[in-house]
Parts: sequence; structure tokens; C-alpha cells
Amino acid sequence: MEQQSLLIGLGGTGSRVVNNVTKLLTKNGKTFNDNLGRICCAVLDSDKNDNELITKSRTQIPVFPISKPQKIQQYFDQYRNRKIAEWSPDSPAFREQSMLDGCSEVRVKSRIAFFDYLETNMNGELGALINRVLKNNVNTIIRIMIVSSLSGGTGSGMFIQTALWLRKHLAQSNVVIRGIFLLPDIFIDTVKHIRETSATRIRHYANAYAAIRELNAITKIKRNLPITLNEKIELEGLFDSESDANRGKPVFDYCFFIDSRNAKGVGASDIAEYEQMVAQLVYMQLYSPMAGNMYTEEDNSFSAFNENSEPLFGACGSAKAEYPVDSVKTFCAIRAAQDSIKNGWNRIDSEIAAKRDAIRARERDGIYRIENFDPRVEYITLFDEATSRRAEEYGRDRFFLRVGRDVKNETKQTRPDGKVDVQYSDKVDDFLKKLKKEKIEVVATKHNGLEPFERNVADFVNAEHDKTELEALIVLDENGMREAVDTFEDKVDEYAESIVNAVFPLSMGDVNPGNDCSIFGLATKLNDEGKRVFIHPVALRYILCRIIDKMRREIKATDLEAQRIDADTGGDPGATLDNRRTPHKTETTPSELLNSKTRFQRLARFLDMYEQQYAEFINTKVGFCRKYEAELLKVRVYERLMERVNALLTQLEAFFKRLPDIQEKLYDELDNNIKATSGTIGNTYYVFSSGRDKESIYKELDLTADRADEISRSVIETAYGRLCAEQRPSVPENKPYANRGIAEKFMTDSVRTFRKRIDSDPNNREIVNMDIYTAISKQWDAENAVHTDAEQIERESLRSVNFEEGEESNRFDRTLASKRAFMACTEKLFAMAAPMLISDIEPADINDGTITTRTNTFWGFNPIVSERYSEIGATLGINAGTEQNDAYPINELHCYRAVYGLEAKYIPKLNEINGGVYYESYKNIITKMVRRAAGGEGENAYVSSPHLDKRWHRILPYVTPEKNAESKERFFRGVWLALAYGKIRVNADGNFCLRQRVDNGRRMSIDEDVVIMHGGRGVDRKAIYGLIAALSADLYFKDIVVPELEVKYVADVNGKDSYEDTTVFKALINNDCGLNPVDAVLLYYNGLNRDFDIAAPMVGAIDRIAEETGSRFGLDTDAKRAEKTKYMICKAFYDVAAPDKEKDNLFREWKEKFAELGL
Repeated sequence: MEQQSLLIGLGGTGSRVVNNVTKLLTKNGKTFNDNLGRICCAVLDSDKNDNELITKSRTQIPVFPISKPQKIQQYFDQYRNRKIAEWSPDSPAFREQSMLDGCSEVRVKSRIAFFDYLETNMNGELGALINRVLKNNVNTIIRIMIVSSLSGGTGSGMFIQTALWLRKHLAQSNVVIRGIFLLPDIFIDTVKHIRETSATRIRHYANAYAAIRELNAITKIKRNLPITLNEKIELEGLFDSESDANRGKPVFDYCFFIDSRNAKGVGASDIAEYEQMVAQLVYMQLYSPMAGNMYTEEDNSFSAFNENSEPLFGACGSAKAEYPVDSVKTFCAIRAAQDSIKNGWNRIDSEIAAKRDAIRARERDGIYRIENFDPRVEYITLFDEATSRRAEEYGRDRFFLRVGRDVKNETKQTRPDGKVDVQYSDKVDDFLKKLKKEKIEVVATKHNGLEPFERNVADFVNAEHDKTELEALIVLDENGMREAVDTFEDKVDEYAESIVNAVFPLSMGDVNPGNDCSIFGLATKLNDEGKRVFIHPVALRYILCRIIDKMRREIKATDLEAQRIDADTGGDPGATLDNRRTPHKTETTPSELLNSKTRFQRLARFLDMYEQQYAEFINTKVGFCRKYEAELLKVRVYERLMERVNALLTQLEAFFKRLPDIQEKLYDELDNNIKATSGTIGNTYYVFSSGRDKESIYKELDLTADRADEISRSVIETAYGRLCAEQRPSVPENKPYANRGIAEKFMTDSVRTFRKRIDSDPNNREIVNMDIYTAISKQWDAENAVHTDAEQIERESLRSVNFEEGEESNRFDRTLASKRAFMACTEKLFAMAAPMLISDIEPADINDGTITTRTNTFWGFNPIVSERYSEIGATLGINAGTEQNDAYPINELHCYRAVYGLEAKYIPKLNEINGGVYYESYKNIITKMVRRAAGGEGENAYVSSPHLDKRWHRILPYVTPEKNAESKERFFRGVWLALAYGKIRVNADGNFCLRQRVDNGRRMSIDEDVVIMHGGRGVDRKAIYGLIAALSADLYFKDIVVPELEVKYVADVNGKDSYEDTTVFKALINNDCGLNPVDAVLLYYNGLNRDFDIAAPMVGAIDRIAEETGSRFGLDTDAKRAEKTKYMICKAFYDVAAPDKEKDNLFREWKEKFAELGL
């Protein structure tokens, strides 16, 4: 089973990094948070805005908000029995702050929110995710990575507790917990308001220092490393310094720091770039193919570090060379879309615009056209011109040759010999014929109402009619036919609407591409494989223009008024009505004919003649009526259909007018595409990816720009759907098109379609999908303008020499050039992958020459790269077989570098002795806080504490042992100076007091002796242990009183002529407390709580005062003289001290020096 991993991002930065990691997982085909529980990811944050952004990114990563929409006061009320006030700042303003908008760089707010989350949700949300891991765990290591910044509030305020909770929750599992932590300068360098606001900048540094100081202390306690605490520290059920000492594993098995600059001083330009960089590092450590080898080596290193007396840290960096195949595909797709628009889609419009400009230019010169300039007529004309040439007359651009077929219907007939004849007919003519025949004529026939009036001439003549009956029939027929035509006229709009709705439905649910007698069907055709596809929108636009033109012409040519007269009169009655026995008169109506009988005509024969002519007249009249009704219906259908066709054409024309805008947008996208992969960005070195390189690839591809049925379908469907949505917005099938832009859809679909064509064509795939070694070689060729022609070969400097034959070959050695290019690339990657932390070089151990710090480098690549370049192992100095893996993309080369085993003192920004900016910023905040607290603000001042506990600034040891040693010495030096200058006194009750400035309640500060308390009682003058314990926990004494005493001491020794005259010497010999420093050391050492590690720096501090004083008065240019003065002072202290059995033991070095110097 694969190793299992859990990745947790804390705070806004950690959340964004992990979100980026999940994108890398998805990109590389890895699933997370599935039922297998192999890869699990989650983020915890207190800022609702950050949480919403992660959710909206749709990576499906679970977001666990740790804060609630409430004020801090509500947490205090909810947990009043849990003593939050003991460790949290407790001021009215602080309690009024809301938790919902994040922790505002205040780490203790995060502790409060996380404390509540532990109580209410931790086991439910994150616990469920972890249980998914446990459910599928089969005695394998669970690798956990926690990502956070250390400079803000949320992540920095809960990274320790999160790790401790995981240790506790997974106590029965084999767990390795790592942390990757972003340091303050990443934000200071990239976020303007942090960089330019001094207080914010200092806060970020101080937060990082406080976080590392806390982690250092807790780690030392859990690993039972040397540490001194004045009081117990704890974190709500997760850690207790008394019960957890030497129990279990450290907080983190290993921590990596990521700063803004690597060892070469190189960094990124914005916060997003850093977050991407860290995401890549996380991915490399947890999920990349090199993770297995990396873990083996790193775990071994970490095990070796367990013997170190100080917590150790590391840093890492990664880089990759990438031929950006996806970006190249997108570039080529954009270029294909551009050429498609330029050479086909927009060509006719460009010519129309040129003609219009020419006409306007002539008009400015006073030359006017007689006829109006109609762009649609011009479109038809130019399209016909462009498509009327024979195939052999077209050049390389055969766009209109193929699009010209879209406006034709093809009828294929197979001859007896098997050959196929193709006959072409005009799509528009066929459509209009079909419309008339299958729609207009059918409807007109169905609803004409004229069937009752048609006569069978023979039957009508053979029937017996008298004159009276015939006269009545004339009236009946005339009225009935007029009524039928009138009725048809009344309903013709209804009939026309039904036809138009069938031909041009306004619901996307009713369109049918296979309906040849519909406008939507007109936009399709059968391809050579018999599949129905959409014609090109250029062709459809031409068709719609012609349909409108033809329908307009037909309407104009139709004289409905004349046809109605013919329908009413029967046309020219004289053509059918004529009694030949009345030669001087032509009867024009049936009544005239019926009354035209002469006396010489027999009635029976006259009536037969009349019946014959009347029946023929009526049938002719019915024909005129039918024709009129059909023409009337055609006009009404055309009028309505023209409206819809014109609306659709307007949609298309609006789209075509936007093609120049689309071109501009595509140029912008192209620029962005090129910029995104130009040279080196972040920790990625892009190879063969410049605009020139991508263009050269594009020119090799076969991307026929006019065969994209998907693009045509997208444009036509969107245009038609937009029209339907505008005219029938309530129709459900139309709603998806309401806000769909044709141009935007065209652009995205065009690029997507051309990308598909790259992937679907084997030749295109072979050209684009090159491996990293080939890409590096091609880049070298491009940069050095390598060609294969003989003239260029003569100019090449690299040649192959045949030494056996003594001949020089003119064949360019491309293999050697490619090898050199690859080596140059790996050197660049190695430099780019330098760990993202500037650290000092650790000096070698003086005894065995060893150092703790270690470095390592890992490479990763696909086996195909090894096939292309068999010497890759030798070039990189690795075993290529172990570092290649099929999981690496063929177009990438990875380098990961790390430094391990760094003590904090080798990180300059953390170095407390040498003025590291983290510590100096922390000291700045703490000193001001202590002054304010002592000056009357009290608890209100502790809101500014960068710690998770308002007391920890006076409890936790420093980060480096050197600073702890210096601090001890300075503290005891301060104690002796306080005794000397009367800051420490003994009151009438025999208790030690500290003289300090206090608020008298009337906005005035006064000097007052404040009893020094320890264990709830005043410290007795002989209880030196109590005095030391109390003062070592008193930040006011250490940070305010001691610096003031140091200034006073300098002035004291500089203002006297001999050391015997200095206040410090005289007072330490004899002071108001009656306490000589040597006596004080002896009192401490003889007490119940004695500790030589405390007694030694006590003596060292006396020694330091004597040395400093001796240098001043012993002529510091004379080392021997200064040394002797120092020990004269020491002897004076020693001699006045009372005899004691431990005196010689504790001050042995003094005694030896006394003897050596003859004192």
C-alpha cells in the first residue's frame, strides 16, 4: 500500500499554499480525500474572507473555520471556568474584538479560537478526516505536513497546538510530523502596507521570534534537553511542562523555514509566487516520485540529530526546468484562432470596410454614388466572387473553396460502374422551394375553403338546371367564394405564424438540425461521412443575406391587389364567357351570359353552352382565388420570417463586428501566454517557450482553421439561442442562452477546439509533446540560429574531427551542443534550488572537525529523458536508475535541495547575540509592554504580547544557548549592581524590596520600595534562592531596571580616579542590605535549592564587574596591570566575606589567581 499523508494548512497563507498543492495533485492525476485515505488535505483558518476564497476556488479542499461570529468576551463567558484570563490579555478593548475577520496578527486570539475549536469541532471535522486515514492504515508511516506562516496571527498562533493535538490523536500510530513555515520577510518584501508601516513590520518579526521561542522551549522539554523554567507552562490539555517532560516525540520531527531570499540572495516578486513556490516544495516532499528516496535519507539525518542538545531546523528549495507543453498548445490554439479570423471569418468584412472607406473618400471629393451602398448586398457579391473560382485557382488558403460548399446541397448518385456523381444545388433556392411546396402551399390548400365551388364540367352540363336555378347559383357561388377568400384573409396571419414557428421556432427545445425546411436545419449539412454537421457561420451569414434578399424581391414582385381583383372577377371573363350568337357584344359576367340568349337559339342547347362556360369560369376563378391565397400567405410568411431571419442575421453581424475586439483579446491572451512562460518565473525555468519558440512550433502544425464543426456549432447555437432568449425569455430551454456572449463563447470554444485538434492528430502530438532534453536542444538551436544549410555549417564553431584520417568534417556536432546545453540548464537549476534561507556557516567541532549541518540534493526526471541522454547520471552525479520515474512528466526536470541541522544561532535573523532582527523587534515590543504595564496600564499593556501566553516573555528561555548564558550573566550582574546602587534593599521586616517607579493614583509616578515576592510571601534577606527566582521572572527588573543600572555603572567608573572611589566597589563591600556578593553566593549555595548551574553565573557576574572595573583603572592598554587590578577587587570581595566551607570550592579560580599574582 502507498504511504499515507495528511497535509494541513493553517491561517490564510497556509490555506492558500495547501490549496495550490491540491491543484498540483489534480494536475498530476492524483486524488485526495477519497475513501482510500492515502492523500488527505484540509485547511484551518479564522478569516471568513480567506475561507470563502478557498471555497470559491473549487478545489474541493475542506475548509474548517476555527472562529465564530462572536466577540472575545463571549469566549471568556463560555469558558469562565477554564481560566482563560490566566494566560490571555484581559482588557475591555481586547474583549470587544471580533473573531470573524481573523486574528489581526495577534497570536493569542488564534489560541482562543483554536481552544474553542478543540472543545467543539476538532474531533468532528478534522477528526473525521484523520479517521479516514486511520481506517485504511496498515502499519505504515503516516506522514503529516503542517504549513503556516509564523508572522501573522492565525497560523502562527496554533501551529504548535495543531501538531500536539495530532500527536495525541494519533498516539497509537507511526506518525512523522513535519512543518514548513514561511518567515516574515516574505510578507514584508511583497506587501506594501506591511513593509511601509514600522509597527506592523516589527510585529511580524516579533511574532516569528515568539513562535520559534515557544517551539524551541516545548521541544526541549519533550526531548528532555537542557532547559530552565521559572514557572510551569501549559497548553490546554495538550502540553504540560511538568508532566510532559521527556515524554513522547517532539512537537515536530522536523521543521523547515522558508524565507524571502535563498543563499544567493534571490527571491520572488509577489506573495502569490512565494505561495506557489512553497506549494511546490510541499508537493516535492510529500507526493513527488522522489519523496521515497528523500524520506529515507532525510529520516536518517533526523535520527542522527536526536543527540543534539539544541533543536535543529532546516530549509529547502526546489526548481524545475519545464518545457510548458500545455502553454505551447494554448499558444498554438490561440494563433490558429487568430489566423482563422484573419484569413476567413473577417475577410469579407475587411473588404466591405475598405469599399466603404473608398466611397467616403470619393464623397469627400464630391463624387457620389447613384445607388445606395448595402453591406449585405456587398457581402453576397464578395462571397460569390470568393467562391466562384475553380479549385485549381485557389492558392494555399483554400478557406472559401471549402466554405463555398456549405452554401450548396449535394446529391450523390452512384453510377453502374461504381463511380459517384455529385450534383450541386443552391441551398437558398432549395429551401425557398421547399418552404413554398411543403409549408405555404400545403397550408393554403388546407384552409382555402374553395373545394365546394369547383365544378366537374361534364357532370355540371349533364345535370338539369333551369334558368332560375342557374341565376341563384351565380349569386351563391360569387358570395361563397368571396366569403372563403375573406375568411382566409382574416386568418392568414395565424396560418403564417404557424408556418414561421415551424420554420423558425423560438424555443431551443424545438430546433432540429435535421429539419431541412427550417432555418436551423439550413445551418447544417451532411458531411462526406454522412454525419450532420454545422456549416461555417460565414456561409450561414451569406445564406441568411440571400434569403432576406430573395424574399424581399419576391414580396416586391407580388401584386396582391391585382391578384385579389382576379380572384374576385375570375380574371378576364371574356376569355371564358362568350355567346357567339351575339357577335357585337362580349359578355363579361355569368349573368350577362345567362341573359344573352337570342331568339334563334334553342333553350336547351343555350343552357348546355352556358353551363359549359360557367363551370370553366368558376374553375378558373377558383384557381385565381387559390393563387391569391397562396401568394398572400407567402407574403405574410416571408414578412414574418424576414423579421426573424433579420434578427438572427443581426446577431451574427454583431458577432462579426466584434471579431476585431476578439482579435485584440486574443493578442492579449497571447501576450499573457508568452509572459507566463518566458525565462525564469519563481522556481521554474521555462525551456523553449519564448514567443519565437512557440511560433516556430505553431508553423509546423496542421490546424485547418475552417473545419471546426464545434466552433461553427458554438457560434450558430449561441446566436440562435440568444435570439430565442430575447424574444421568448420565459421558455426554460432558452434561459441558458440569455447571458451567453457569442464572441466570448466563440473565443473560448475556438481555442479549446484547436487544442483538441492538436491532441487528436498524431503528427501534431509528436511535434508538440517533446521531452525536456529535446526542448533544451531545440532552445539551443534557436538561440544560436543553427541551420542545416552548407553556408551556415561552414560558420559553425563546433565541428567533428576525424583524427584517424586527419580530416575535419563540416558536420555540425549537434549531440555535443545538446549535451552542453543540458549541462548549462542543470547548473542553472542547481543554483535556483538553493534552500530559501540565508544561514551562517557552522564552524567545525574543534575536537573532531565534524559539523551538524548537512546538505542534500535530489534530481527527478522521466526515463524517456535518460533514453534521450544516456549520460544524464554522470552529468548530475547521481544514479540515474534510482532517480528516474515514470511519474515525472517527460517535459520536466526537477531539482530539490535542502540544508538540515541548523541551530538557531546560525540563522542570522534569529541570532540574539548579534542583533538578529527577529529578536530585536521582539525585544522592542516586550520592553515597551513592560514599561507600559509598570507605568499604570497594567493588564491592558499585555495585549501587545507576541506570545500565546501573556506570561511567557518572562518564563521561556531564549532561543540560543549563548543568549541564555549571556542573559544569566547579565541578570546576575544586574543583581549585584542593584545591591550596589540601592535598587535592592531590605525593609524593616527583613524582606528584600525593589525600588521602582509606581503610579500613585493621581497620574504621578513616585519612587517606592516594593516588597519582592516569591511563593506568595516576601523574600527574606537570607533567602537568596527566593530573590533570584523572583527577580529572574520579573521583566520589569530585567528589561527596565538592569539597563538603567548599567548606564549608572558606566558613569560611576568613568567618573572616578580609582576603583576604591567607585560606588559599585564601596557598596559591594558594604551595602545597606549587609550582603557582600560572595556571601550572597554562599548563602544561595548552602540553601536547599542550590544549583551549581546557577551559582557559576553568579560568580561569573562578580568576576565580570571586577574585570570591567579593573580594565578601567588598571590601564587597559596593559593587560597584566588590568588583570591584577581585577583580582585585587575580587580579593577585596573575598576577604570581607564570612568564612564558609564552600568558599574555597566555589572561588577556587580566584584563590589560584591570588597566589599567582602574589595577592
